[in-house]
Amino acid sequence: MKIFDALIVSLAVLVFASSSAAFAQPEIGSRIDRSREGMTGFHDPLRQKSARAGLNAMMRCKAESHRARAMKTLELRYMSAEQTKSLDKIFNKVEYDDRCSLAKDIEYRISTGPTVGAFAEFFLLRKYNEKNVAALSKLTELDWQQDVMKPRNANEMFGRCLSQSGRNEVYNLVKTVPDTSAESDAIKSIVRLLGPCVTDGLEVKFDKTSLRAILAYGLFRSIHQHQEMLEARN
Repeated sequence: MKIFDALIVSLAVLVFASSSAAFAQPEIGSRIDRSREGMTGFHDPLRQKSARAGLNAMMRCKAESHRARAMKTLELRYMSAEQTKSLDKIFNKVEYDDRCSLAKDIEYRISTGPTVGAFAEFFLLRKYNEKNVAALSKLTELDWQQDVMKPRNANEMFGRCLSQSGRNEVYNLVKTVPDTSAESDAIKSIVRLLGPCVTDGLEVKFDKTSLRAILAYGLFRSIHQHQEMLEARN
């Protein structure tokens, strides 16, 4: 199985999500002001000219600006209608001084999966850390079967599977900038782990954005639900 540095990457996995972004102007990622808070300094705007990197930084910033709503969104079933409606409440809100905007007069559209994935990345790096990732290794098969840990759809099942077998690799992916060699290397390290997480022998395609999103969400949910399980036991 080969990984290409192009935007679209073919993988032997089931398509659970799709993403797209349209811009009225080129090189949007290079227009982000590095001095802004909320993860907009996640990549170097002077060198990084990736629309994916720009949108990823913008979505992380949105998660920081709307922490409570972003967390509630992540607690909903992945790619569900309820999750999409929750995102609408964030993005349909009029903000006259939106520090997360890429630039003025830019048209863009977002998809639920990539946006939720970026929200998950924000909390994985700001709320949780390597210790929370490592703690998943101590869970027994019985722990994973607890109601609080059970996936609610095929998307979450796939994400949970990678959280069990490749949590460190997924966390390393989350720490990379989209459309960089570091991201490509991180994805390559995950490819070998995908096979066992695909059921029924289905062969389809994933683009980098969708794969990154579903893995980030899967790791976030595993850690978040694990914390809830620990709190319930205390």
